[in-house]
Amino acid sequence: MLATTRRMAHLMAPDGKCFIVAMDHAGFRDKPMPGLECPEETICATVRAGADAFLLTLGSARRGAQA
Repeated sequence: MLATTRRMAHLMAPDGKCFIVAMDHAGFRDKPMPGLECPEETICATVRAGADAFLLTLGSARRGAQA
């Protein structure tokens, strides 16, 4: 098995689908976008809704990992 295939298998559900949420756009503005002021709350709620993976800024990832 190729390394790329093995890594992707960690993200894919048994049905072959993956729900990736992009939240990295908050790092390109002078202030947080609505709903991203507290990324840990948004991340937790989105995980409960079924997200498989996130695209985050490093700061949001650190805050979300503590939640």
